[in-house]
Amino acid sequence: PLIHDAEARLDAQVGTPLEVAEARAGLERRRGLRINSEGILARVQDRLRQLIFPFRPDDIDGIRYEAVDDVYMAKIPSPDHGQLERYTQIAIQTRPELRAAQAGLASRSIDVTAAANAVLPQVDLVGTVGTGGLDNSWPNSFNSLATGQAISAGIGVRFSMFIGQRAARSNLRLTQWARRQAAIRYKDLENSVVLEVREGVRGVITAQAVLETAKAQVTAAEENLRGEQALLDQGKSTPFQVLLREETLTDARLTLAIAAVAVRKSAAAFWRSVGMLGDRMGVGSGR
Repeated sequence: PLIHDAEARLDAQVGTPLEVAEARAGLERRRGLRINSEGILARVQDRLRQLIFPFRPDDIDGIRYEAVDDVYMAKIPSPDHGQLERYTQIAIQTRPELRAAQAGLASRSIDVTAAANAVLPQVDLVGTVGTGGLDNSWPNSFNSLATGQAISAGIGVRFSMFIGQRAARSNLRLTQWARRQAAIRYKDLENSVVLEVREGVRGVITAQAVLETAKAQVTAAEENLRGEQALLDQGKSTPFQVLLREETLTDARLTLAIAAVAVRKSAAAFWRSVGMLGDRMGVGSGR
């Protein structure tokens, strides 16, 4: 339309050839942007196909992937910013790497207990029960043993301790150091999880604020374009100025789309840090 308007203005001798050239240049820029966008879309489709569908020459060109949901709609619920402490506790209790570290720490504690017991003196209660062959001749003695006569029993206490206990004490120190290292690793991992949750909340807040700003920029750009178009209709502007307003609106809409995607990505990253991404996405819940 801008080219037609510029040509009409030129025919009516109220415009200049420069305005027509500017309108045509703007059209070619738009075509270039569209070609570039189509190339980006094709690359994204190929990457998605690589993940979910093998490349086969017979049908690779006949399959297209299109988004079925609105990028501006929140598919993943945003977290409640006032529940940060609750989310942190959930992450500590549910994150699999933390649970594995807890199991490792408990195993190290068992090793320390066993090593500490090995250092202590050993006291054993010993008991014996048996029969004795008591007679003057071998056949009679054997018969007495076989028939269970002359039963004898005994009970006693045996105390033993190795002098020095160097090997046992060294093993105890090793297990204690290993448990201390496991405790340090667990605490460091726990701190990392807490930090990840806190950063996730801040990321969602920031992304939402950027989205609201982008919406305001789109609204302002649309108003500016309508105003510039009205000035052009009144002969008080030029197609070049309208093209500039259109480019500003295009950039604002692109920024808005990027901000909307950032909100969804930040929300997904947050719920993953809490360990509840599957629940929030409805995976495994029958929905």
